[in-house]
Amino acid sequence: GARLIASDADTARLVHLRSTFRGREGVEVRAPHELDALRGSVDLALLDVPCSNTGVLARRPEARYRFGRAQRRRLGEVQRSILERARELLAPRGAILYSTCSVEPEENERMVAWACERLALRAERESLHLPRGLPGDPMPRYTDASYAALLVPRA
Repeated sequence: GARLIASDADTARLVHLRSTFRGREGVEVRAPHELDALRGSVDLALLDVPCSNTGVLARRPEARYRFGRAQRRRLGEVQRSILERARELLAPRGAILYSTCSVEPEENERMVAWACERLALRAERESLHLPRGLPGDPMPRYTDASYAALLVPRA
């Protein structure tokens, strides 16, 4: 009985989402500006935020050339904006699942600390998995890095 609403700020990815989920019962794809109607009613917001990709460098070596101070600053602004928007959409007992494929503390633990302080949230759970193995190794010997935090409104 769950209702899934998918969205992306990137037009090409939004088109791809619409194509992927066309005809799927219980799944809606909306542009970011269409999310206003959900304010205060979202039970779980899953945020796979744009990040530096430092946790997937073994598979995406080109990402290392985009990783610099200006890029980190820009990504931090985008991540904070996405968190602020998600907070507005949460139902009173809703939660945000924030995730990255980064190993950078400023995109992970520090970003969650910022959200807890500024957005009246608390981290119920956090998990950082470091990369393991080499690309091409069979699963589960090879895994990318990932970070996730479950954020809930402070009581």
